[in-house]
Amino acid sequence: MLRNKGSTRTRDEERQFEALRAFELELTELRDSLLSLAPSYKPSHDDGVLISAAPLWSLFRHKPWQRLLKDTWAKLEKGDYDWAHLALNYWPNRVRNRCKNDKSLAIAHSLEHLYVEPETPPKKARGRKKTGGDE
Repeated sequence: MLRNKGSTRTRDEERQFEALRAFELELTELRDSLLSLAPSYKPSHDDGVLISAAPLWSLFRHKPWQRLLKDTWAKLEKGDYDWAHLALNYWPNRVRNRCKNDKSLAIAHSLEHLYVEPETPPKKARGRKKTGGDE
């Protein structure tokens, strides 16, 4: 209705119209952000709140939470939380490669088949050799 009035809007209607346009722009930006995150965003309740919310850090207005989530996201990107299911969604190659050498990661992601058991060197006998006689 306000859009159709055009130049016949009163001063109050013009302010209201501008506020609504700003809100529309904000909602459009939010939609675009969420649509760009949606394809790889598959949170798991096992990851916890911080890791699950970390990809959404830019959407938080509360600055302390935004900083905390941004730091958590940086650690996720770096590989500190490769045990998290979200890490497997965003960086599957890196996490799968780490599962080859880290059994706990392989188990966490149900990728035990990727784990390669390291070869164990034969054990050397330690101590003195026993002699067969009485002393």
